Amino acid sequence: MTQAAKGAVFITGAATGIGAAATRRLAGAGYRVFAGVHRETASLASIPGVRLVAIDVTDSSGVEKAAKVVAEAVGGDGLKAVINNAGVIVQGPLELVPPEELRRQFEVNTLGPAHVIQAFLPLLRTGKGRIINISAPTARAGPVHGADRRQQGGAGVVLGLTQDGARRLGHPGYCHRARRD
Repeated sequence: MTQAAKGAVFITGAATGIGAAATRRLAGAGYRVFAGVHRETASLASIPGVRLVAIDVTDSSGVEKAAKVVAEAVGGDGLKAVINNAGVIVQGPLELVPPEELRRQFEVNTLGPAHVIQAFLPLLRTGKGRIINISAPTARAGPVHGADRRQQGGAGVVLGLTQDGARRLGHPGYCHRARRD
């Protein structure tokens, strides 16, 4: 089956870690992968079926620009999935975390997925696709303290975005899988 036949997916945070592994796996499975990267990575650019797309999930106009790039490339086929994987961890007690780092954590981990969903939802509707949000396991964890509590709050919002997106795409349910480290 060709990559065109399998469909196309867009993934944020594709330059390293889970995002890079998912990009390789999806391309290997025959999907056309639009790898959203904040910085260039030669290792992904050489993979057949992978196209790098510059994106900063904290910049809504940049996210819209990335969606237009993908829309032009897929035409009327839309997307089979958008995978929100971009994320940062800011550790430490609140009193020691600089305000700009705390703001960056929420902009990347919470507002970033919201921007991406807003911009890519038309492509998902066209392609009858799904939203996949990868978040910390703290989204459904019990009582936690400090940095974990901040991550739990942001992850909980992302869980709500997942549920809302599933409803908007007409899926009767949703699947939430938190990573288990």
